[in-house]
Order: sequence, then structure tokens, then C-alpha cells
Amino acid sequence: MLFPFLLGEKKKRTKGRMFNGNNGNLQFPSFLEQEQFRYGSSASTQLQLFGNTECNMSQSKASIGLSWAPKVPIFSKKAKESAGKLQIKEPTWTPENELVDGLFVPPRDPRKLNKLMKKSLKDTAGASWFDMPAPTITPELKKDLEILKLRSVIDPKRHFKKGDKSKTLPKYFQVGTVIEPASEFFSGRLTKKERKATLADELLSDHNLKAYRKRKVQEIDESRKPGGVEKWKIKGRNSRKRAKDRRR
Repeated sequence: MLFPFLLGEKKKRTKGRMFNGNNGNLQFPSFLEQEQFRYGSSASTQLQLFGNTECNMSQSKASIGLSWAPKVPIFSKKAKESAGKLQIKEPTWTPENELVDGLFVPPRDPRKLNKLMKKSLKDTAGASWFDMPAPTITPELKKDLEILKLRSVIDPKRHFKKGDKSKTLPKYFQVGTVIEPASEFFSGRLTKKERKATLADELLSDHNLKAYRKRKVQEIDESRKPGGVEKWKIKGRNSRKRAKDRRR
């Protein structure tokens, strides 16, 4: 199709196209100019309003679409299923290695969780005993506890309340030293020579206890000795009383 060219600044309009005479470039007329060419100047006022609103709407749509419309990727069902399978195949905790990326992840098994909770709890006597911890039992401490269980035999002139008959040692206890007040400086105070490291050493260093222990051991040995006739044994005062009774 041939287009007529105009020399000069005037523009010749065709039914949808327009040429500039100086430049020779092809220019497309606006919607309003096309409608004026078709229907005349009578409908120009109505078309101006309609054209302005349409242009504004097209500009607003273009600006809205460019400014904030997000680019959301479209996922298929197969991609979702494959992602779900990957999550199931890779567990967060493995029983062999308790550390995942250098961090501790608690196990899902409730039994293992209870075991971990019991290990984390402190071994104490409870809140009523002010959370008294269980000390480590050494051989020296074990001897002292055994002596305390036999305290009723140590001194004949001291009587204590009967303890429990169980042979097991206590689990929760504390060891301390008795500090004498100033009023007992001469009567109840132990000197540096008398004060020992353990309770067993103090009992072994006591002379009165040594004599009492020696006498008791002799009595036990005599009672266990195989003797002859019971009536010919010398039994001290008891034998004299029996002799007097016979004389009568």
C-alpha cells in the first residue's frame, strides 16, 4: 500500500496512519484523533472524556503491574510430592550421633527422654532436707560410718538410741566438726594432739577405750574356750557364794 508524503510541517491523516513530512517517520494517531476522524467534531467532547478515562486506566494498570505484582513460581504436583519425600527421608536425629550440625537434638522416644531427664536431675535428699547432695564415699569415710553404727559398744557408760538394723550405709549425709565454745576451753576442748583426722584415729588414741576394749576381748575369748567341768571353774565371787551355801 502506498502512502502519500507531504512536504513541510503539515501532517496528512489517513484512516489509521499518519506521516511526518520532515522526518518521514510513521506515526500512529491517538484514540481521540481516530474517533474525531470517524464521527466528526460533534462527538469530540464525549470522546475526550472517554479517552481520558481509558488512558488513565491503562496507565494505572501498567504502573500497578510493574510496581508491586509479585513473581510467584508455579509448582506442579510432582514437585510437591518429591519435596515431601525428601523431608521424610532425611531425619533430623540419628541414634548413632546425637549431635546434628554440632547441636544436641533431643530424641523423640519418650523412654529415652525420661532417662535423659533422670540423668540431668541432681542426686539430692529433697527439698525438705535443703537439697542435701550425696557425697562420694571414700574408704576412710566408710570406716567412720561403720564405727557410728557400733557406737553403743564403744563406751559402756554412754547409752545411745538404737539405730536401724540394716547393714547398708546411709546415702545422704554431711560430715562436720564440733567447735567448742569459750566456756569449755579447759573442760571440753580437744588439744591439737588429741584431735585426729578421722573418727577411727581418735578412738584408737584414747587410753580408757583401749583398756575397756582389752577387757571385753578377754571375756569373749574365755567364754569361747573349751573348759573341763563347769563346777570346778573359778568364777570369782560367785564361786565363794556357792562354797558358803554348801557349807551350810
